[in-house]
Amino acid sequence: MFFMSTLFKFGSVKLNKTDFDEVNWQEVISKCKKKDCLCYCTCFNSRAEEEKSNANLKNLAIFSLLSIVTMPILWTKKEEPFSSGYLFDSIDDNYLGVLKELVPRILDAEMKARISDILWIRKKDPDYATIAVYSYIESSKILENPDDFMSSFIRLNRAVNLAASIGKRSKLFDDTIDYIETIVKRNNGEDKKFHSIYLMELLQEYKKGNFEYYASLSKKIALTAENDHYWWKAKFAWETKAKWHRLSREKDKEREALKYAAETYVKNAEDDIGIKSDYINASGRIEEAIQEYRRVGNEDKRVDELHLLLLEYQSKSTSQMTQIPLFNYSIPIAIINQAREFVMEKATQDAVFALASIVSSPKISKLRDDVEKVVNENPLSDIILGTLVNEAGKQIYKKKSMHSEKPDDKEKATEDEMFKHAKFYHLNFVVGIIEPARQQIIQEHKVQIEDLLPIVSSNLFVPAGRELIYAYGLHAGLIGDFLTSTHLLIPQLENSIRYVLNSNGIITSSLDISGIQNEHGLNNTLIKEKLTEFIPEDIVFDLRGLLIERCGSNLRHRMAHGLIDFQEYESSLEVKYLWWLTLNLCYIWKVFSEPHNER
Repeated sequence: MFFMSTLFKFGSVKLNKTDFDEVNWQEVISKCKKKDCLCYCTCFNSRAEEEKSNANLKNLAIFSLLSIVTMPILWTKKEEPFSSGYLFDSIDDNYLGVLKELVPRILDAEMKARISDILWIRKKDPDYATIAVYSYIESSKILENPDDFMSSFIRLNRAVNLAASIGKRSKLFDDTIDYIETIVKRNNGEDKKFHSIYLMELLQEYKKGNFEYYASLSKKIALTAENDHYWWKAKFAWETKAKWHRLSREKDKEREALKYAAETYVKNAEDDIGIKSDYINASGRIEEAIQEYRRVGNEDKRVDELHLLLLEYQSKSTSQMTQIPLFNYSIPIAIINQAREFVMEKATQDAVFALASIVSSPKISKLRDDVEKVVNENPLSDIILGTLVNEAGKQIYKKKSMHSEKPDDKEKATEDEMFKHAKFYHLNFVVGIIEPARQQIIQEHKVQIEDLLPIVSSNLFVPAGRELIYAYGLHAGLIGDFLTSTHLLIPQLENSIRYVLNSNGIITSSLDISGIQNEHGLNNTLIKEKLTEFIPEDIVFDLRGLLIERCGSNLRHRMAHGLIDFQEYESSLEVKYLWWLTLNLCYIWKVFSEPHNER
């Protein structure tokens, strides 16, 4: 983004409070739909672009400064609360003085919290830490949403950590803890997702609250989640209960809660088998249960029982693997083990980066060779199944022949077969490599959304303001929620493709005779020849097959028109591969965005 260099270039432009009042900067953020700094940054950056075109240096400096103020993403790391927090160090002391003058008149809680926090970080003035804490609490109220609790939680997390840094015996700290307890008690364990669990973890960190009451509340959350077969939530709720007992020094109750947490993996495996007959995933769950029991200790009998169950499931999973052939090739168990080892015992973000680079898209040249080999060895294969039908038996596509005398028809037929053959690679990659590695990561780490932010922040593939959407989508897939990941990531991929093309001077919209401009969709942008100048051709071909080609998976069309049922979102290997390919794309562009990145 240009505003960083702009601020350095125009850092000598003198600014005062009146200059800010004259540009009505608060009116800019009042029009933002979501009251958070990421949204504000997008608005400020757009305004800076306008001022750059107008050659108004003073206004350009104002909106460039506000862009830098709002660009870093707030997350939950105590010692490093902002991604790209180094940007705050680039703000000139004179500009900090102007920001200080603005604080008393800022109407928006989120913006008041951000500027006050910057003043605390840079000047260590406790008055601004106090303003920031109360403003973060107010911002958390505004952003509170039962379906999207993280934005609210992250601000409360910052508020309590900031208050603690001022003093754990201060009224500021007590007020913050009291508000967190108010939210937990109001939710009464009935919130849909993890809000209460995360807030209780904050209370546990500072050893605050009625331990007995919160242990009982954690149990209620765990039992409700189990009743809903929400095993991931149940596991964390049991672990939260165990921590309350640990604080109370009730070792027997702590062990009991941890055993319940381990059993969630066993129950999840039972669902894998009962609902999907998926012995591959079930085997992974039982392995995780065994590891959890070993951490509890002195549970040899249960470990032995689960080991026998694991052997049974692994035996059955082997037969399932052979049902996914790649030209008479089945996945050796050694490959699965190697995939797990590739991400094993790494820090969370290092493990995610490793998963992102664990395989690569099938090469177009290899797919073409595969297709030509099959057709040469089995000439009739080009004739059989010349039409495609959908789930209702309706004909949706009629393929061309590879034996056609028309070059265009022959090439189209070859491409169609290449898309079909790519699926075999996808299936093997997912079953043999991606899924084992993903499960290993979630077995070792409690991955949070902010752990995905480094791969999407300051990334030339991810437009400003879309970082959290990508992070939410990638996080959902990482924890196995592919229904959510697919719905979030496909539209963002479509937008990012346009963004990449637009950033390189390529038009991605049409203009009709009445002056109406329409943005091109993936059916148009993915076939633009110049796209392969910016995204490797093998990945572009992969995206076409996954998203828009009828002989491929056509996921964009099928998702947009409601043609994918819940079962397919949960079990489709193509959906899982699309999630991984998005992670891979973000990884590639992250490395490209940071040429000196040692990864």
